[in-house]
Amino acid sequence: MSYTNLKIQNFAHRADGAKDTDMEEQQEDKDGPQGLPVKLRMRASVATALGAAAAQAKILADQEEREMEQLAAPLIDQQFGCNL
Repeated sequence: MSYTNLKIQNFAHRADGAKDTDMEEQQEDKDGPQGLPVKLRMRASVATALGAAAAQAKILADQEEREMEQLAAPLIDQQFGCNL
């Protein structure tokens, strides 16, 4: 039976408002290639993506801070009268 036929059958079963939990539970509990449940792999993926975004934000913030220091240093030196 094809995937499309299964979806049509599931839709027909749900037409009366009943939820087809058997197939959903089987899909959720299936182990993936790493032997982990789908929900756990999804959480790990989200955590990895957030960690990567946070690391990139830190890199950009550090770069911006260095640029601000490079721009501010000559102004401060000029105000104090230091000529380097």
